[in-house]
Amino acid sequence: MYKSDFPYIDSEIFGCVYDCPFQNRIHDCPYVEIDQLKFKEKFLWVNKLDKEEIEFKVQHHLICSENREHKKIVKN
Repeated sequence: MYKSDFPYIDSEIFGCVYDCPFQNRIHDCPYVEIDQLKFKEKFLWVNKLDKEEIEFKVQHHLICSENREHKKIVKN
């Protein structure tokens, strides 16, 4: 099992796995493929990821969230 040198990444990836802060994931979200998995299966999926995969997925989430939040602010 991979253990991050950055503790926030571990908690960030698990948060992303279980839910999107915008309720609906977009088509290129790296977590779409696991939405149908059960709780334990998602945990096992995360534990199979290597450091680079985790960092990519967390970065994708951070950039996506920032972009979506910006669009939400602009619309209001």
